[in-house]
Amino acid sequence: RPPRGHVDRLKCSLPTCPPGSTTNHDSDCWVPHQTTRDRKKPDDVLFITAAEHFVKGKRQNHLTDEHIAKIIKTYQFREETARYSRRVDMAEIEKNDFNLNISRYISTAVGEAEIDLDETHQKLVAIEKAIAAAKDKHNAFLRELDLKPLP
Repeated sequence: RPPRGHVDRLKCSLPTCPPGSTTNHDSDCWVPHQTTRDRKKPDDVLFITAAEHFVKGKRQNHLTDEHIAKIIKTYQFREETARYSRRVDMAEIEKNDFNLNISRYISTAVGEAEIDLDETHQKLVAIEKAIAAAKDKHNAFLRELDLKPLP
């Protein structure tokens, strides 16, 4: 976490390793403003979580040229992409007590698929009908053999 006096010069936060790795996933790369013309940009911080975009290695993970290009493009054009990057206003960062933890601002959780209840109900009704038909057929065979039918 950079000192509070320097947060106003922060431009981008980028994790350098994925959650669950043997190294600390909070080891981020802080990119401060470097020129006075940069200060004319919006009063926000770009958070990029590239922790899911790498090639898993035996001892060390690697970024491909495509991964690096995506990070650079996102940073250069300050693009917002769901589950990857987000521009956060300084007021929100201040509201969060200047906590710069990327997971506070970008959720990488995958939403659950919506279930069409009418379609699911129709499928269950069709399955119940198929079970009843199979049971009736099975019981007919049992009766031919003078055996007790299924209830």
